[in-house]
Amino acid sequence: EAAALKQKADICLKIPASMLPSAPDSMPVWRLNGSSVWEETATAQRVGDEYCFFVTALGRINCDMR
Repeated sequence: EAAALKQKADICLKIPASMLPSAPDSMPVWRLNGSSVWEETATAQRVGDEYCFFVTALGRINCDMR
């Protein structure tokens, strides 16, 4: 389990209970750009049973391994 973030995150997403045992310490964050292409924009850090990250761009986002 990753260490706590140094400052409050913009977004924290719950990790499903079934995925907790195998959830990695970090997860890529993707944003759907103006060309309808998913681009990696950040990395979410695991904090307990959540992935937390800072918003780096506006738009639709997804936290997924790809």
